[in-house]
Amino acid sequence: MSAPADPAVRSHRRLPMFGETEGPVLVGLPAPVQARQAVHLPDRDELSPAAFELLSAVRDTLLAPPGTGVVFSLDELEARDRQEMWQVLGEGEVSIVVQGTSRYEIEETSLTGVFRVRTRKQQGEALHLEVGAVPAIVVAAAEHGTSPELPIETPPPAGLMNAQPLLAELRHRMATLVPGAPNHVVSLTLLPLSDADGAYLARTLGAGPVQAESRGYGTCRVRATARRGVWAVQYFNAMDAMILDTLEVGGVPDALIAAPTDLQDSGARLTELLDHLREPS
Repeated sequence: MSAPADPAVRSHRRLPMFGETEGPVLVGLPAPVQARQAVHLPDRDELSPAAFELLSAVRDTLLAPPGTGVVFSLDELEARDRQEMWQVLGEGEVSIVVQGTSRYEIEETSLTGVFRVRTRKQQGEALHLEVGAVPAIVVAAAEHGTSPELPIETPPPAGLMNAQPLLAELRHRMATLVPGAPNHVVSLTLLPLSDADGAYLARTLGAGPVQAESRGYGTCRVRATARRGVWAVQYFNAMDAMILDTLEVGGVPDALIAAPTDLQDSGARLTELLDHLREPS
């Protein structure tokens, strides 16, 4: 399809909803995928019994039938053992920031479905591991930190092309959303949108409490809007050129979800690691 002839139409990548940068800036989270550290296999005596026991519990959770997420406190571990565990677990492909009364900085480890969660509060910070499809705070923030209402101005602002019917569709999907059903995806890649459309969409949808990035051969950037169940999801290739621009209505997008098979694979990998640690040196 050829580009729209109307000079008022521009790439949605530049719309203010997503900012003029290349996506959300995740302060304090891992460097790009190219800089991820390799998993370090320690000698048997490099981990304390407490660290080994914690990794064994994580392994058991990964191999158990899927359920709610399980949180593992790190309070009993010495600083040295924590550092060694980070080297063992490595860095994965998903980084998430959740902003509310506290700030949550989440890093997936190299084991899919195992997340390091740092909670920053005024009185200090805490750190824990969480095993599951997605950290619970992401789901909670998307549910309780957003509004179930999606107002549409009447009469609409001047200069709109497609924003009004798009918002009407989103509002209908929000009202008829069935928990657990696949997300409804609206592709914006080829949808002509004017400057007025972009400003109106940005103002109406707003910014929500969750922003995330999933890296791999390309990058997926995910942002919760201020409207419950509405997510902005953009996909970029390895050259950081956007190839797909969407809005999703539903639960946390699949780009941030660890599938049951992923959890099982992580459990198998961790089993191999623990077997290595059990072998006499």
